[in-house]
Amino acid sequence: MRRIPLRAAGTALLAGTMILRASRVLENLESVRRFYSGSGGPAWTPVELALFLGPYLTAISAIAALWLPRERAGKLGTVNACSAAFFVFEEGLTVFARAMDGSSSYVGAEPLCSLLALWVSILTVFRALQAGQK
Repeated sequence: MRRIPLRAAGTALLAGTMILRASRVLENLESVRRFYSGSGGPAWTPVELALFLGPYLTAISAIAALWLPRERAGKLGTVNACSAAFFVFEEGLTVFARAMDGSSSYVGAEPLCSLLALWVSILTVFRALQAGQK
């Protein structure tokens, strides 16, 4: 019974951050389109799409891991933690570079949202490890 509130809290936290992030993207759609326009050529278009959609998919996967059985949750949580750490770093660099360039337009990068997915994934892995030790 104790697991349900933690799962629900993690789900609500990640779902809320995804909704916030999506609403900010919709508010600044033109700026986001310009940043992820595929102007680097056809080879960069899938990379840009992965960089834009990756944090959303990682958060969805982190939510799914919360509700899986412990062993599977630990494995998926490990993958989620690695991908979320990558997106925290990538989005942090994007925000930093845009700030250094003097650009204040929003480009869909929010390292805090990916950081929340990272922490939820780490907690999922630790819970799975604790269950395996019992």
